[in-house]
Amino acid sequence: MAVPKLSIDEMVEVFELRVKGVCWENLSIIFDVSETTLRKYFRAAQREGYSLWHNSDKVDQEVEVTDAERVAHLENELQDQAAQMRAIIDELIEERDKAVSRITELESTK
Repeated sequence: MAVPKLSIDEMVEVFELRVKGVCWENLSIIFDVSETTLRKYFRAAQREGYSLWHNSDKVDQEVEVTDAERVAHLENELQDQAAQMRAIIDELIEERDKAVSRITELESTK
């Protein structure tokens, strides 16, 4: 049985840092493992939870992610970001309209 290169605690930290937006390259430097190994562990932990550390052979199995899956994931991320940007723009337009309305009210009372 192969011993995982990262402990469960280190993988918890990997998940926390990914949520905070730390890129794979920086994570691989922080934890001194290759980016490929880090992604493989990450996907295995997502798929099977931390129980895989009790059966380390599962970590060593190759995890295939096709280009189409990567593209689909990136497209979803872009759609989410676009929706967030639209919400921000809508909020800014609403604030602008309120400011213009308030200015108009103040000018009409003079």
